[in-house]
Amino acid sequence: EHEWGRIGPGIILPSCMDRADLVLAADTIYDVDLVEPFVSSLKTVLNAGRPGATAVCVYDESIGRHAAYRAFEALVRETFETVEELNGDGGDGSRAWRDDELDSDSVRAFLIRGPLPGR
Repeated sequence: EHEWGRIGPGIILPSCMDRADLVLAADTIYDVDLVEPFVSSLKTVLNAGRPGATAVCVYDESIGRHAAYRAFEALVRETFETVEELNGDGGDGSRAWRDDELDSDSVRAFLIRGPLPGR
């Protein structure tokens, strides 16, 4: 059984990971105590993937786990080279990603790339 953040001896990533170029994570941010292990696992998976591998992490703030959301945002910005929030329709200079029918101000999405060396 996998536990977030538990990567090391005895934990083997699938052999196909070296071909991965996209990781999708939805509704994974909800507990402050799990943020560090999740980000650590995300870093491991992106490092194992193709050069330039990207993660897209999405969560809905209406669930109300605000401390976990703040911890996640701070830690990914310390850990990864690129952390870009994808929001809105592109009219404010952000990258467009929402469909009008699915638009919600409480949904946040982040594009994440390039773990920083030594982090």
